[in-house]
Amino acid sequence: MSNDTDTAEALFALVAQGKQGVLATVKRDGRPQLSNIIYRWDVESKTASVSITADRAKSKNAIRDPRVSLHVSAPDFWSYAVIEGLAVVTPVAADPHDEVSDALVELYRDISGQEHPDWEEYREAMVAERRQIDLLDDAVRRGEIPAGADAMFLFDLLAGTTTMQGLTRGLEGQDRFVDALARSLYVLAAHPADAVGTEAVGQ
Repeated sequence: MSNDTDTAEALFALVAQGKQGVLATVKRDGRPQLSNIIYRWDVESKTASVSITADRAKSKNAIRDPRVSLHVSAPDFWSYAVIEGLAVVTPVAADPHDEVSDALVELYRDISGQEHPDWEEYREAMVAERRQIDLLDDAVRRGEIPAGADAMFLFDLLAGTTTMQGLTRGLEGQDRFVDALARSLYVLAAHPADAVGTEAVGQ
């Protein structure tokens, strides 16, 4: 995690630009429960809102232990942001026109950017599915925004297409070479499997 203001703003901007992420809650045995979710990010309050169902694990986990995290990746995969905070879970939608159903309608509009073809049907579905909203209140943000040149440097070095001697000359000095090497090795340490081309199989 960085205390640098520019980095923090870059991380928040990354979250604000996205809608898809991974929500992590804590299971009873302490292991993380990971769920792919669609979220709405509020720039001013720096909070994320997610529609969840009351009978699913992430809802039960967040109510039992409100410590949650939202992981968001950039399109380049290497850049990412993690928002860590406390979950505030609303009551379950009990009536198609109660406050929770109204909030779920607004959440749908904000995320999709369009109107639902049948709002009454949507509201009834929210009640039938026992929907509620998980609000992630930002507490800590962390992540990595690696420079593209550093990543390319690392890949070239691993592939053997670039030599250290050549890079030293290209960077116009040993100090810049060492600095670039250190940053690139940091990327490798943070993402060891992906940096060497190993595929991770999703479940």
